[in-house]
Amino acid sequence: MADALKEKLFETFWKEYPRKEAPTPAKKSWMRLKFKPGEVEQIIAWIKEARLSKQWQDKNFIPLPTTFLNQRRWQGDTPPKKAATIDQVVRSEDSPCADTYLCEDCRDTGRIMVIRDKSGSFHAAIAWRDGQTFCNEIYRCECDKSKEFPNIPIFIFEEARRPLVPQK
Repeated sequence: MADALKEKLFETFWKEYPRKEAPTPAKKSWMRLKFKPGEVEQIIAWIKEARLSKQWQDKNFIPLPTTFLNQRRWQGDTPPKKAATIDQVVRSEDSPCADTYLCEDCRDTGRIMVIRDKSGSFHAAIAWRDGQTFCNEIYRCECDKSKEFPNIPIFIFEEARRPLVPQK
């Protein structure tokens, strides 16, 4: 493949890839790759599918473009799953998918726990589990199930990541 064509295809890749960091190393990685016929289209299709996932909505969970290219992620990894919709999930006791959740954030509990370390820095946000005693804060998810808990504040990821200010 000619370098001019590779550069043009890199521009297409760069336009589609959601994390716009370190373009020069990414371009160097791209130019080093030896593409099989149809592989560039496969990469673009993989990225388009991954962009629809909840995971790829937060740039902290999207690999840097250079990492994506050097590790050839489109070959071994499947794109992150799109969030399930009510039409995609049938829940019944007889269903082999009975443990599939409609909301992957709260696992259909309507609540999210925020875990902080001793200094008050954000550690994790996970689905609520009854009986858990180690969480610092409880928030309401944005899904329909959370309407059962109107007095709990809604979980906003950016706000939850801010360190707690010690109260005097």
